[in-house]
Amino acid sequence: MWSAGVLLFVMLSGSFPFHGTTDIDMFRRVIRSDIDMRENEWTHVSQAGRDVVRLMLTKDPAKRPSCKELLSNPWIAVKGVAKSSPLPSASRDNFKRLNHSRKVLRRFQTAVEAVIAAFRMEN
Repeated sequence: MWSAGVLLFVMLSGSFPFHGTTDIDMFRRVIRSDIDMRENEWTHVSQAGRDVVRLMLTKDPAKRPSCKELLSNPWIAVKGVAKSSPLPSASRDNFKRLNHSRKVLRRFQTAVEAVIAAFRMEN
């Protein structure tokens, strides 16, 4: 569910949920679940939509909603709750950068591997 939350975040904003000036800084944000929803990238998404993304990115898997729970969330289940609106220019610009940046994809893969390693160490 967490990975699906990351993908939904990227699809809605055009950026990754965890930002950092260095890889270490980004890893710390991933481990703390310090999500960065920049307002200029989220103006087109309702508060209910933002809440769904935050729920999916909940750090503790026991507190994270199940797929069944998410599918019953009004933002997903009720037609018209999630409004269709164009992406803001900030999000479109982010998508363009993502499409051309292998470095970002490598950093994201490293961050995911760090999260997996951290969860394994906790268990």
